[in-house]
Amino acid sequence: MTSKAVPVVVACIFGIFIFNQRSVADDSPLKPSLGLALGGEYSTWRESDQSGTTLLRESGPRGTLSLFLDNTDRIPSGIIYNFLLHGYLGDEHYDGQTQTGIPITSNTNYFGGAAEITGGYRFKDLLPSISVDLTAALGTDIWRRRISDTHTDAGIYVSGSEENYRILYARLGLGLYHVYDKWTHYVQFGAKRPFSTREEASLLVSQDCNAAPSVSEKFILHPKGSESFYLKWQIDHLSENNKRQYSVMFYYDSFQFDRSDTALGRVTGCPAHQPDSHQNVFGAQVGYYFNLF
Repeated sequence: MTSKAVPVVVACIFGIFIFNQRSVADDSPLKPSLGLALGGEYSTWRESDQSGTTLLRESGPRGTLSLFLDNTDRIPSGIIYNFLLHGYLGDEHYDGQTQTGIPITSNTNYFGGAAEITGGYRFKDLLPSISVDLTAALGTDIWRRRISDTHTDAGIYVSGSEENYRILYARLGLGLYHVYDKWTHYVQFGAKRPFSTREEASLLVSQDCNAAPSVSEKFILHPKGSESFYLKWQIDHLSENNKRQYSVMFYYDSFQFDRSDTALGRVTGCPAHQPDSHQNVFGAQVGYYFNLF
């Protein structure tokens, strides 16, 4: 599926929900719950050249905070939705190289957040005691990636760099929902693809593009989005009146980008590109539901 086709399919699914807004207004299972979750995640970032050789690796923990409004605890068949805000912050270990290929290590600071809207339809007990959801989502992920200054093993100073990403993406997936006594289990999985990516990279380059870096330069790059996958398992505990109280969530998420086209710096005119890049995120959160509505 092409990057243009994914958001079109998602938009069509959302269109079905919009045209059924009268039934939505009269459907009591659409009543939402408001939740807050805290946790952590372990993130990896890998860049490689077109032959597959690794150019750099990053890995490390990040703290997370999420706010969500959803009705994914509905029992009968019908429309489900989720509005999600997710923030993260942390330092990762950087193992890479200079522009001339000298190995270096450093730290990379990540600060970012995502906003996502999901819509779908639940088919009650489509499998034995398991309801099946068909879902689609649109989201944006914005982060700052700042690599700290460092030195080579020979003591040569190496300037850090900063990259600011803005990604628009779409998801298509399935959900499996099961209720057992006062516990619910909800497994979601599917495919994810960026359809618009903007990267603003700020780093030092040489005036003639060949000597030692000395000029601060900025590049606007557009890594090409490719398919990746996601998986989430959520366990909720219900109160005596069957309202959600607490939750535990485990998840895997990812981004895949192919090599960007070459861009020229605004000051020096030097060329630069973003290599093939792949991000993996493994996370866990503990949540609480306020049930205000």
